[in-house]
Amino acid sequence: MDLKSIDVVIADRQGEVHINAEIDEPAALAIEAALDLLFGYYHFSAILLRLNSNGGQLTGLMHIYGTMATWRARGKHIRTAAGFRAASAAALLLSLGEIGERQVLTHSTVLFHHVRVDASGVAITSRSAGKIFDSLQRHDKHLIGGLLQHIESGIGGHAAAAAEGRARCALLYGRVSRPKEIILGNSSCTRPKWLAAVSRIYDKCSSVDSLSPYAVYLNRRFALDSAMDLREAYALMLIDSIRGVPDLVPEARLIHQAVPAKWPSRLAP
Repeated sequence: MDLKSIDVVIADRQGEVHINAEIDEPAALAIEAALDLLFGYYHFSAILLRLNSNGGQLTGLMHIYGTMATWRARGKHIRTAAGFRAASAAALLLSLGEIGERQVLTHSTVLFHHVRVDASGVAITSRSAGKIFDSLQRHDKHLIGGLLQHIESGIGGHAAAAAEGRARCALLYGRVSRPKEIILGNSSCTRPKWLAAVSRIYDKCSSVDSLSPYAVYLNRRFALDSAMDLREAYALMLIDSIRGVPDLVPEARLIHQAVPAKWPSRLAP
């Protein structure tokens, strides 16, 4: 596989952009050209971005996001899917796909973290360090805010997003509590340690009538800079389905409308 390529694939009346490269400025321009081709020339109403990337640059990510926003304003849909790996900028790009249509594989590695600065070979003074710190905080806040806005608007408001999160946690709790149930390698069927904490943030979102508790949790989780359990990414509404896992499939989409957000008493902290 050429991991430094942007490939446009057209098959079965479906357009796809395969991103097997670092999300840098040349890649961003190539992706922009691919979207222009598929939407502007072939007139597809929806396309798929298939990601296999370790991440890249903030400037590249923001350029791609701007291009996506331009086409969405014209009524186009952009689905996303992860291959072997979607990390850093690629993970954010995955989550910025069409809500309800962001898919990963059971063996995909997904890693979210805050913006980094590469200071190799650069002398940093106390003054420049302070400026870098302020800049990183500003970019982190901007990216988290943009992601929250995307999720909230895609689901239908903060109340609907909180209900969706609660329903997803309830679904996961039901699956891992069933006897002999094996999901994503969890043969012990024990409840993940993070599940109760994630469920609490949606309770808080409902009580304060905003997604601010969710934003705080997401900010702390990104700060860990570690690969995320795919079930946690699903519970946090960063992805929508895990290919090959029953109940966590595209057809489920936004489950809060069909599944009552009612907690079993044993899930309470």
